[in-house]
Amino acid sequence: MRPGRISRKRTTPTPGSSARSASRATDPSARRGDAGRLRNGRRTLRMSNPREEPMGDLTHVTVNFETSHLIFPTLIAIVLVILGLAILITNRRQIAGAGPYWRGVLDRMDKVRFLGTIALTVIYFMLMVPVGDTWPNTGLGFLICSIPYVFLSGVLFLRHRAPRDLLPVAISALVAPTLVWWLFTDLFALTLP
Repeated sequence: MRPGRISRKRTTPTPGSSARSASRATDPSARRGDAGRLRNGRRTLRMSNPREEPMGDLTHVTVNFETSHLIFPTLIAIVLVILGLAILITNRRQIAGAGPYWRGVLDRMDKVRFLGTIALTVIYFMLMVPVGDTWPNTGLGFLICSIPYVFLSGVLFLRHRAPRDLLPVAISALVAPTLVWWLFTDLFALTLP
């Protein structure tokens, strides 16, 4: 046989395996090695293994697409909690004695700007998905919510709010989110909420 040619040998089926091999022969995904089957709304992927009976369920991967996007945020949250506990345990004396320092910081801080920024950010993220659901897969939820968010955040941190001071904030509030929206939707072809 010449190199590069594929030889197809016929083998005689063992008793009880003819139905399984017949179903694999008709299923194109089984020939690829990843027989994707839907089972209760979940896709089951089967890895090709000639001796899969002794392996049992080790060759099956079940993906629940409704919750699969939560795997990495959950892992990152667990790592952050472990690191936070490590910091608390190793620096417990300094943290316990930091009360007067934080009282002074809270007394001197600009509460309007601090709490206003938190409130604006929470409102921004709460509105982005409902507004985006009005025009799905366009990213307009991001754009429509980002323009007032950037403008109001800029106004919140201005010392003087004269019209000539508001003009650069308004221009940046229009240009920056529009540029980000264009980059993600048109250039990178990624969807935004």
